[in-house]
Amino acid sequence: MQLLLLLLLLQDRHGWEQQTDSPTATCYGFRLVCQHAADHLWDLLHLDLKTAFLQGEHYNLSQRTVAVQLPNDIGLPPWMVGLCMRPVYGLNDAPRRWWNRLDKFLRAIGLEPTRADRCTYVCYQGTEGKNVKINSSKLASHDSCFSSEEVESETVPQNSCFSSEKEKGLKDKGWFPFLGGHANVAHRAKALRSTWWVLERATDLRIENKPVFLEEEAAIVVSLFLPEKKAFATDQTPQLTPELVDELLEHFVDPVHGSNSKGRLSVGCLSLHVDDLIITGSPKFLAWFLESIKKRFTVGHEDRNDLMFTGQRVKWILDEKGNKKYISIDQSLNVSELEGIVIPKNLKDDVKCDKALHTSYRSLLGSINWLQSRTQFQACYKFSRLASASASPTIGNCKELNKLCRSIKQEPADMRIWPLKSKPRILGIPDAAFRNNSDKSSQRAMTIFMAEDRVKGKRDTRGSLVFFESTKIKRTTLSTTVAELYALMKCFGTCQMLRGLWKDITGLDAEIHIRTDANNLVSAASTTHIPEQQETIHMIQMLRKEACSGAISDLSHVRTERCLSDCLTKQSANIR
Repeated sequence: MQLLLLLLLLQDRHGWEQQTDSPTATCYGFRLVCQHAADHLWDLLHLDLKTAFLQGEHYNLSQRTVAVQLPNDIGLPPWMVGLCMRPVYGLNDAPRRWWNRLDKFLRAIGLEPTRADRCTYVCYQGTEGKNVKINSSKLASHDSCFSSEEVESETVPQNSCFSSEKEKGLKDKGWFPFLGGHANVAHRAKALRSTWWVLERATDLRIENKPVFLEEEAAIVVSLFLPEKKAFATDQTPQLTPELVDELLEHFVDPVHGSNSKGRLSVGCLSLHVDDLIITGSPKFLAWFLESIKKRFTVGHEDRNDLMFTGQRVKWILDEKGNKKYISIDQSLNVSELEGIVIPKNLKDDVKCDKALHTSYRSLLGSINWLQSRTQFQACYKFSRLASASASPTIGNCKELNKLCRSIKQEPADMRIWPLKSKPRILGIPDAAFRNNSDKSSQRAMTIFMAEDRVKGKRDTRGSLVFFESTKIKRTTLSTTVAELYALMKCFGTCQMLRGLWKDITGLDAEIHIRTDANNLVSAASTTHIPEQQETIHMIQMLRKEACSGAISDLSHVRTERCLSDCLTKQSANIR
């Protein structure tokens, strides 16, 4: 007998005391998973796990007790109640406890989560095909999603900076114990705590401009993160110069150095959204993963190469010969369900909306938000402006929202993830409009692509859109240059985040290329002249440092008509 249990949140007295946040897949993480599949021509697999919340973590009955009233038709006395051992639908902590259990399972079979997207997991070569024994008590733990057994079992990767010849001498010293040539967890934590001390001392080092003798924890930091700089003897107190501290700081903030994929090959990855999983990888990995997950969970249905994931239809498009051409992502079903706001006649545009119209406005705005954040990138700018008026919309705002709704339904966009033949690069294109909005505010936008490498003699290259954004600049901007500078630095920071995520997923290091239509920023990055706007000196210095250090591999100017993010900053721009 199967019973559908649904509890009302208002009847859960301890509901707001529970951990309720539950990670879900990000848009850019999902697109990079699709890009990885396209580059290797891998199959796409979708799994729907049945009765997800009912399979969450067990309750610790000494800390939380949930009693439910049983249905009358099961033949038990009315004074008897049911005691929930697991969460049920309607409880605040049900999504989190389900994610805890699924996350533990994925990590137990060898998959590793990425740093920038907690719901994107990667399988490295050597993990797939293994018959992993899963400790059921560990998966059922209700104290924390990170048990002490897992923390103590961690080790430093095999390419440790310490050689076996020096291991015995360092053991004798007594301040850095080793396990099989690698630092143990307790002293790794001690080393990481030391990094904060090194960061605090960085300013003093630059001011004094002289070597400073530090305590022994500094040796641990340098040895772990900059082994090539460990030139001092182990029996001496280390000497850190300002230059060495700068290198340590660069190491800590670089998203590539901390990746788990160093020296390993990715054979599969997946993106997780509650009970929906989209998986891609080699045939061996897919067969192994299916076998592993079916032993632990009940799979509702599975689709391959033509699937629905979070309202998006993801499909491999084939050419005339039946070969895989590109991955298409569209939301045609959701677009067809859009309905405009019914506006009473004879109302002027400056009239404030009543309660019913305000509710309809926010409802349609939420539906368009779901579309523009995933596939309908052409609606980003107009949505951003209409969302700014959502607190107190007017009849004119309702008409503009209806116009946006009609334009999306008439010309819906679909995203295409192309296989990239050469080593991919991250191509960021920022743009900004100074006081061009109706409320005299400034707008910034960016589009970021995974693109093929440049080829000599070929002007155009192929790329896939993996990130886009359009938002109002909330800081004070005094000129177009300042607005463009804010947009460029924000775009660079996002490219760095995607660079680290791409490194985790694929094991490949992608260069960052920036294209902007602000030629003065490109010139300022390669000169030492003091900018006219004094308030931008610190940002110009940061831009020069990133451009000269190699963090930005290529910073170039493009004409406005070729700036692909121009249409996301102003209404007058050509979307085509």
